[in-house]
Amino acid sequence: MNLVIATTPLGGIGKNNQLPWKTPLQGDLPRFKQLTSNKTVVMGHNTWKSIGSKPLPNRNNVVISSTLKTPDAKVFKSIGEFLKEYFDYADVFLIGGANLVSQLTPYITQVYLTTSHTIHECDTFLNLEFLKPFQLLETHHFPDHQFSIYKKP
Repeated sequence: MNLVIATTPLGGIGKNNQLPWKTPLQGDLPRFKQLTSNKTVVMGHNTWKSIGSKPLPNRNNVVISSTLKTPDAKVFKSIGEFLKEYFDYADVFLIGGANLVSQLTPYITQVYLTTSHTIHECDTFLNLEFLKPFQLLETHHFPDHQFSIYKKP
């Protein structure tokens, strides 16, 4: 399973169920689209709400939530149900939120991480310690962020 996530330098990923930066990071959204188009994107209920409760186009949208009911995405009531159906994770991209990332960390084999250069106020954080077993493959520097790819050896 792949993880595509954007954070502040301190691991912040959200504020009030939105991205913490007001202006999109240069090139980040097109890169996200390129990585995830024609793939399966997996998210939790809050991430689903943060994208407007509608599916991302040209993707198989999966939401893991015990309460959500929508015809616009495939909904699994639990992580266990999701893992039973999606046992081949090659084209699966986890896109948030923090709770789901922490629970699915053992299944993540590759991470596409965008890190803002600016500290933004956040109320939702990802513990970046989960990256310790991963090997850094490449990093690209931009004026307002860096983009790194990690792989589990």
